[in-house]
Amino acid sequence: QHLLDGDPASNNLSWQWIASTFSNKPYIFNLDNVAKYCGADINTVPRHNLVLDQSYERLSDLLFPHMGGPHG
Repeated sequence: QHLLDGDPASNNLSWQWIASTFSNKPYIFNLDNVAKYCGADINTVPRHNLVLDQSYERLSDLLFPHMGGPHG
């Protein structure tokens, strides 16, 4: 199957960005990001999503404690 709006070059390399390959900045998202891009399709009430209801800096510290740098 092919994506209807797919771009082979873009889709082929997109996984590398998502996996943070060749990047010192991991791909992460927080609750604000989910609310912005998913709208009403996803429950974004903070009390139901405590793990994601964090700043990017805090999530980075929690997810990647040994990365070094200002947030980990």
